[in-house]
Order: sequence, then C-alpha cells, then structure tokens
Amino acid sequence: MSLKNLAFILLLFCFVVRAKKFTIILSPEGDSANPGRSLPDGFECGFTRQYAELLKEALEQDETIRAIMSHEVGEQVSQYEKASFANRLEADLYISINFYSSEKPSLSIYYYTSSLFEPPADSSRLELFSTTKAYALCDKQTKKMAQYWQLLNSYQAQLYINGPIPLPVKQLEGIAIPAFVLELGAQKITDVYRYVQPVSEILKKNAHEQKL
Repeated sequence: MSLKNLAFILLLFCFVVRAKKFTIILSPEGDSANPGRSLPDGFECGFTRQYAELLKEALEQDETIRAIMSHEVGEQVSQYEKASFANRLEADLYISINFYSSEKPSLSIYYYTSSLFEPPADSSRLELFSTTKAYALCDKQTKKMAQYWQLLNSYQAQLYINGPIPLPVKQLEGIAIPAFVLELGAQKITDVYRYVQPVSEILKKNAHEQKL
C-alpha cells in the first residue's frame, strides 16, 4: 500500500471517529398507562416529557451530541424494553428523568449499584450474570462520569443538590451503559425550565471529556 493511500485511510478513519456523535438516551418516567406521581399541576409523565423535550433541544445545540427519547408519547414500555433499547443502541449515556412534588427546587442524582455484588476483574464472565448486575459492564466508567455531577455545586444558591448516590434503583435495572437517575422537585409545569441549563451544562462537559 502506498503512503498516499495509507494517509487517505488514516484521514478517513479520523473523520469517522470525530463524526460519531455522543449519544444520550433520555427516559422520561411515566406513560399513558402509568402516569406516575401526582403533582399539584398534573401527573409526573407530563413534567418528565416536557423537561425531556427541553433538555433534548438544549443538548442538540451542540453538534457533537445526539439525544434520543427512550419511548414516544403515548407509547407503553417496560423497564426491560427500555434497557434492551439502550443496550442495543450502544449509546454513551442513559438518563432517567423523574419529578416529584416539592416546593423547594431540588435535584438528586443516583446511579445503579448493589451492595451485595462486586464487579469481578474478569469481565468475560459478565454474560452469566442477571440483568440486575448489568451495570457491572460499565461500573468504572459510570463512577468516572459521576464525578461531573459535582460541578452542580455551583448552582447550590438556586438548587438543593443531592448526590450522586449509588443505589439499586429500578429505573436503571438491566442497563449496561453508564446511566443515572435524576429526581427533580417541582410544583408547576413551568418549574421544569429551571433544571434545563444546569443539567445540559453537565452533560455537555461530560460528552466532550469522553470524546477526548
């Protein structure tokens, strides 16, 4: 192979790698069959969907990021189906969005872990484990990404920040890519806007760091 052809192949490879967008799956809690928690201004599913759409728009202002919904409006999906979709897509990050009734602006972050299970050093054995242990496939990467949520401390004057906290949360069961649960406090549907900038800022910084 000539040096000219080799240089072209290397250039093409670099272009493909650079062109690949950092893919984030946004999973708004609730659907038509299970609307979720009751809030003063409606049900949780309305809050999570509204916020997910706003967050998607903010994230995709960055041309290196692609945001995908875990399910469409009106679609009924199980946690197993959400996990299967995320794992097949081989996305870079999964975000579960949840809202609860709170007069105080608050944001809690969780990631999946089990105190009864330690990820083994030999990752080739992971195929034998149940879906509750799927997080072990990306345990180290998840913990690395978790550090970026500490940057939310700059918003402490506006929001009560809690986490990131490791817990066996059901919203992340079976997911084999880095994944986090966001629990957001709200009263009115317009309260969702206050969380767009802080979260999108952290996710963008995380995406850029992972692409380096």
